[in-house]
Amino acid sequence: TYDYTDAVGALVYQVVRYDWDDPSNPKGHSKNFRQRQPDPAKPRGWNWKVKGLPPLPYRLPEIIEAVGQGYTVFIVEGEKKADLLAEQGVPATCNSGGAGKFAGELVEHFRGAHVVILPDLPARLRDGFLAAAQGLATAVVDGRDAQGSFVAMNNVVS
Repeated sequence: TYDYTDAVGALVYQVVRYDWDDPSNPKGHSKNFRQRQPDPAKPRGWNWKVKGLPPLPYRLPEIIEAVGQGYTVFIVEGEKKADLLAEQGVPATCNSGGAGKFAGELVEHFRGAHVVILPDLPARLRDGFLAAAQGLATAVVDGRDAQGSFVAMNNVVS
């Protein structure tokens, strides 16, 4: 389970990862993701609908701190990869829903930042990630935030 919090660390929603053995899959396993938000009125405390919630970058408080200190922020595909980088002290984030769902509202969190995008880039996701890259490039190097920088890299994963 991956927590998406607001700028001060309050839980807004979660992405729940389900993995299972799947002999029919060439990788030997399958996975699925669902999103939920806290809801004390529900019997188990969760509402499995997140429509209408603001899109947030994963690890937002850490990203705000990294941007404020001038560190380079890495945007990867998936919370698991963001966590692996963060464990090594590298500011890293992603968005919920996958590379093809990078909402324009997320760009504001990276204004003036030094950003490197490390997409997996399977053909089916390439267009969405490149669209996100274009939005970020505009945000980090516009006239008000010329100190930002942007790099997009093709991180091919076999």
